[in-house]
Amino acid sequence: MEETDFGYHEKKNSSEEDIHENEEKNSQEDPNFENFEYSLAKDLEHCTTWSFGLIIYWPFMKFRQFYASNPRLPIIFAVLLALGFLIFAIFAMVRNFTSHGVVFLTIGLLVALFKGWDFIDEKYNFEGPKIKEIHKKRVNWTIGVIFLCAAVGYALWTAFGKSGMNAQNLIGISGLISYILLSIILSVAPHRIKWRPVIWGIGTQYVAAVIVLHTEWGYAAFEWLGEIISKFVSYAAFGIEFLFGADFPVDNFAFAVLPIIIFFSMVTSMLYYVGFLQYIIKKLAWLFSYFFGTTGPESMTTVGNMFLSMTESPLLIKPHINNLTNAEIFAVMTAGFASIAGSVLGGYIALGISAAHLLTATVMSAPAALAIAKIIHPEVQVSNYENGKVAESEKLEAGNIIEAASKGISEAINIVLNVAANLLGFVAIQNLLDDVLAWLGNSVDQPGWSFSGLLGYIFYPFVIVMGIEPQDSIASARLVGTKTFFNEFIAFLDLSEMIKLRESGACKCSESGQVQWLNQRSEALVTYALCGFSNFASVGIMIGAMSSLAPKRAPTFAKLAIRALAAGTIACLCTGCMVSILYVDDGREFIWNGIDISDFEIADCEIRHSNGTVLTC
Repeated sequence: MEETDFGYHEKKNSSEEDIHENEEKNSQEDPNFENFEYSLAKDLEHCTTWSFGLIIYWPFMKFRQFYASNPRLPIIFAVLLALGFLIFAIFAMVRNFTSHGVVFLTIGLLVALFKGWDFIDEKYNFEGPKIKEIHKKRVNWTIGVIFLCAAVGYALWTAFGKSGMNAQNLIGISGLISYILLSIILSVAPHRIKWRPVIWGIGTQYVAAVIVLHTEWGYAAFEWLGEIISKFVSYAAFGIEFLFGADFPVDNFAFAVLPIIIFFSMVTSMLYYVGFLQYIIKKLAWLFSYFFGTTGPESMTTVGNMFLSMTESPLLIKPHINNLTNAEIFAVMTAGFASIAGSVLGGYIALGISAAHLLTATVMSAPAALAIAKIIHPEVQVSNYENGKVAESEKLEAGNIIEAASKGISEAINIVLNVAANLLGFVAIQNLLDDVLAWLGNSVDQPGWSFSGLLGYIFYPFVIVMGIEPQDSIASARLVGTKTFFNEFIAFLDLSEMIKLRESGACKCSESGQVQWLNQRSEALVTYALCGFSNFASVGIMIGAMSSLAPKRAPTFAKLAIRALAAGTIACLCTGCMVSILYVDDGREFIWNGIDISDFEIADCEIRHSNGTVLTC
């Protein structure tokens, strides 16, 4: 073992790691990180061995080759798309010719014309991999197999033994496997995936979920911590009352939630000034670097995102960003998208979201982010920080703790304005899109169409594999879709409204049959899935923040941002899957109209007790 300033680095002894080391040297075409460009096709030309990632990716690569070598396929797809537009336009013309049909027909023909033009002009050249020889590698999977058997065995006992035939838990296993396979498909270099951070990431998630969900002391600790934070949040009310008076509208988002962000940011800045946050972050980052095998900078920012926002945590490694590899930058960005900021945590709690779930999600999302990041963008360069060494993070520039608090408040003003502006804009655009979809539906005599409903159908497969209750799947998918397309705050606001409806005694389903609030299991799982900044609005924020710290790497940030957004989204969904695998119906309070319905059966829009009594709303 070789000791370093940041942690410990294991010398590479296994044949697998030697092969990866040689491949990394072969792929090092340009030592200049700013101009580095990675080509999977060229890299595979030098690949002489099979790996698990390459085996999974191989069919999709062959399909890409087939697609690229058959110029007629894009034309066929374009024609099918044009026919779909044409059929819809015909229906609109038959039912509403003057107001809708002509518009659709014109748009459809123009799109088909220009797309067909593009498909004809484009040339598809893809040089497939040339694998010279195949070697079978012997890898010591003993520890991994033992842990996997123990984990699966415990999950089965949870599903069929401890929680009384709760087979719904097993769906989470299929979801977790599906997301890992999806990450491999999205990988820039599937044959270079190093499974050590992946296994440790998923394993850490599993252990954290067991501690919180299956031990009294673990749940009690997080519940207590949640109560402390909730109490801490309540102190912001004194400042709010002082400014706006005792009669300020407590249900108004601008008055009740946004000031809490200012309060949290002030305290975070004070803790940062005295060095408390840096100390905790550095210790946890050392553990990540040692066990996960990740470099110092990416470990530092991943842990930092447990406490700081995605724009604040990169400040911990500001002097090193220009020297990071693309994979390290990708891990930094993914961790930002997969986490929530401590400053807005209080805002979510103020909305009525479970503090225990939010805190657990914050802890579990960090290892998940590293695991998914190392699958989608494994290291293909030689890092300057392979030994885990990273310099001390910069201290907050302030003369004293009072100035630090003032700086925190000033920074929070930008956050509050950003949150308010985003909510204003995205709520408005969401309603606009709902009306546009309603107009489209009315054009073919199909009332009830909405963009929110469309999001529910788009994200349905991503949610159902988490183990969400089937009757809640569409409503949950709408929340996840809203979070991804618009903003996590909007999604939490919608979830908050559902919680308020349940607590006020509203019916499970509306008169039209739509679910108005979620079951206890679904509410918990979707809370974990929503805990992250992985939405399209955050992409610009991430690129802008990172570019301000390292302007030379701005093109790299822009190139990696969308893929990092996908990685952050998958990490959040994996957290939901892990909780689903170990979820236990243990009778914790679930209030409806002042009644604890945790032991009631909720099915077909009815709340039914085990004795047959049905609660009426």
